Amino acid sequence: MRTCTAFRGATPFHLVLLGGLALVAACGDSKGSTGSDGSMMDGSTASDGANPSDALVPGDAGSDPSCRRNAVLPDLAFAVAADGLDHPVFVTQAPGNTNTLWVVEKRGVIKLVRNGAVLPTPFLDIASKVDYNGSSEGDERGLLGLAFHPNYATNGRFFVFYNPSSQALHTVVAEYGVSGNSDVANGAEVRQLLNFDDLGGRNHVGGMIAFGPDGRLYVGVGDGGGGDDNDVSHGPVGNGLNRNVVLGKLLRLDVDNMGGDYAAAGNPFSGASGDERIWAYGLRNPWRFSFSRYTGDLYIGDVGQDTVEEIDVAPKGEGGLNFGWRAFEGTHVHDGAEATQALATNHTPPVVEFPHGDDSDPLMRGACSVSGGYVYAGSAFVDLQGAYLFSDYCSDDIAMFRYCDGTIRDKQRLSDLSRDANLDGVVSFGQDNDGEMYIVSYKNGTILKIVPGEG
Repeated sequence: MRTCTAFRGATPFHLVLLGGLALVAACGDSKGSTGSDGSMMDGSTASDGANPSDALVPGDAGSDPSCRRNAVLPDLAFAVAADGLDHPVFVTQAPGNTNTLWVVEKRGVIKLVRNGAVLPTPFLDIASKVDYNGSSEGDERGLLGLAFHPNYATNGRFFVFYNPSSQALHTVVAEYGVSGNSDVANGAEVRQLLNFDDLGGRNHVGGMIAFGPDGRLYVGVGDGGGGDDNDVSHGPVGNGLNRNVVLGKLLRLDVDNMGGDYAAAGNPFSGASGDERIWAYGLRNPWRFSFSRYTGDLYIGDVGQDTVEEIDVAPKGEGGLNFGWRAFEGTHVHDGAEATQALATNHTPPVVEFPHGDDSDPLMRGACSVSGGYVYAGSAFVDLQGAYLFSDYCSDDIAMFRYCDGTIRDKQRLSDLSRDANLDGVVSFGQDNDGEMYIVSYKNGTILKIVPGEG
């Protein structure tokens, strides 16, 4: 494979926009994703991909490209989709629209990108109501999430996740609607589906919201902040394992239910067993999660404490899973308190984990905060279909794995994309309606699209 760096002017730390595409230049040879002995990073060999029994033909009825073994990966590079943004944290595309990207800026603004240009008029500007401290990376609050109703093309409904400036240390999930101009939202909030106290934390907010294949809105909520989920206000077992609070959870809401607490039918808990809005628990800070377009499985990037970062997977439709925090950080025992351990006896361990701050790690060097991604479902790279791509805010390495029938395949770092000069704080991924993938570079205000490299 080859690693391609592109330029803005003569500075090799940016990309240049040419009619909405990036000029990819200065491509140097680099080693692909195999080791010097030809082995893959998960211990399998690249030659396994030649076994006809492992091969899948994309598009076959019932085939799942996540089960492809050691596919020969294409040459990959970045092209700029947008730059000049102010601390972007998320990018997505609305249903029914294939020529526009929606970019969430943490300060409380959603911008539109079309043909490589950021439109001058924001789609939504609620900066006046968002609690945002742009000068502090340790303050994770702001406008953090955006999700369009599956029928947005006809009903114009969308939802945002933000921390309100009018209520100290609260989290809100609210509904908004588009105006008569499809490029501008109606600035009036329709209703709030969630408004809860974060119990004193300015970090571990969560912030991802996404509609699942069941048409329900899933909401990732952090454990309330502070170290170890054991602040005095978090109780004897912490928020993550306490099913009577929404902190440290993944919630599942029915946004078409116009009353009550919006808990979706079929959720696993109610009454004495726990809050009826909860879908999964035992999470620390599920900053970014997504659903596979092939299987409907749920992939969660859960930010760790100080030992490991983890990726969790929940099979499609399987609620009530306990991912173990704070009793466990990844596969490591974290809190030896008897009550906490008892609550996590049958917890679901991560499918992938990697250590903090280890520059020699073969998968993710110098990690500190996982940025969960997506299962690639585009058509530009057939051999990448079914691969889950993810990164880390401190590392700026890009890695992948395939998850098939409970096992991991093709776990490796993507050398073509990792630590590219244009990456500075990978905070999120995005996926458009065609299944193509984007990366949000927080510190330099850039949205990068994954494109074919010059192999």
